[in-house]
Amino acid sequence: MFLLKNIPLYLGYWFFVVAIYFLRTGKWKFSGFSFSKTHYYLFAFVFLVPTLISTALGVSLAPVFHFALLGVIGVIGETAASIWWHTYFGQRFWIYRVQTVYHKYTSWLNFIPWAVGGMLYASVADQISHLYTKPYLFPLFFVTIGLCLLVQYSVFVFLYRKHTFHRVTFLNALFFFAPVIVLLLTLGYVFGSDMYVLAILFGTIATGAEYLYGKATEFFISKKMWTYTYLSVDRGHFTPLSIPLFILGGFYFIAIMQLLHSILWF
Repeated sequence: MFLLKNIPLYLGYWFFVVAIYFLRTGKWKFSGFSFSKTHYYLFAFVFLVPTLISTALGVSLAPVFHFALLGVIGVIGETAASIWWHTYFGQRFWIYRVQTVYHKYTSWLNFIPWAVGGMLYASVADQISHLYTKPYLFPLFFVTIGLCLLVQYSVFVFLYRKHTFHRVTFLNALFFFAPVIVLLLTLGYVFGSDMYVLAILFGTIATGAEYLYGKATEFFISKKMWTYTYLSVDRGHFTPLSIPLFILGGFYFIAIMQLLHSILWF
């Protein structure tokens, strides 16, 4: 996948940053830099370097446009998912600590990592099935999710009178993630069992990538970017409850890519 393929480039970029720091201060330092927006973007910019190289070699702004668009798609999806959770549970699913947006549901610093996330999802999907080329994926995804969310909220109002859950149990977790389960069953029925393989890969790879990114920001620039609030471990860096959301996120990205592929040759 593209992240593994670009590891030498990432390492080269970071050693370049370290060398610049040495020339400015006379000290070698590879981690533990103080947090600032400048240091954050120096850290996150490493993931944009391959896109800039592709842009330069192809003499086209399309890769940068795609990267930026994926970042916007990711931030919108993340915010929507957090609002969805907070509708049913008393606390937010996650809380951002830096440059927060809209009740700390997301952060202005998230565009680059979400763009990388979208590329990661596309890379994973391409290993199994060119899902974004399948007809009707976009309407099938959003109609299925839309109807499920409408039914879910109606049941919530009828049974619970809008009283939010204060802790996670098996039953209320099953209730919350029911739309994801219905979506997977629908996609599997329409497009075949490859969808279940994709779901497993989306969940495991994206969860692992997010965890490593969070640990890397803390290691390199001394800042914890977010905290999970339910069933979390490692000081809020990880919760198993995020796995179904990352599965949903994978199909969300690919469904929108399918639409863009059909109208913009994305």
